[in-house]
Amino acid sequence: MGKQLKGASANTWRSLLFFYNKCITLLFALFCAGFGSAVRATPLISPDTTVTIRGRAYKTVGTPLRTVKLYLCEVWYSVYGTRCSEKYVPIDTTETDPMGGFVFKGIHKNSSEMHGIEFAVYDSTHLPEVQMYLSNTRLNAKNLRDTTITLYLEPYICTGVIDDKKIP
Repeated sequence: MGKQLKGASANTWRSLLFFYNKCITLLFALFCAGFGSAVRATPLISPDTTVTIRGRAYKTVGTPLRTVKLYLCEVWYSVYGTRCSEKYVPIDTTETDPMGGFVFKGIHKNSSEMHGIEFAVYDSTHLPEVQMYLSNTRLNAKNLRDTTITLYLEPYICTGVIDDKKIP
């Protein structure tokens, strides 16, 4: 009879420990789910927040870009910083003053799901693929705030990777 109680006791302790383990796991899962959804529910950036970007635009040789149309473009980047496509989507445009100064006002922080912002100058009033000048300054759209920057724009030459080896 004693052996049966000892065996039943071991099974009882094993069952209680198993039940305790499941309860703790359930409480931890509910805790994580509750705090995870609470953090996601509060927006980091309010939808009506706007920023102002001002500064001066120069050519790479240091001369100011006078009275040119400057485009603020959104661009998608992958994890390692290379562009995902060659297309730039202008979100705003402004004209530089005679000293190369510019101001972009009222840019909504989360107007789109952009990953980065670049500045571009095109040779004509439209957006053809004629000649484009890009800045060396890239802004992270997630951390965008009122800022003053200096842009040095250089000609953008689109180079593709062409492998001239023929596969047998």
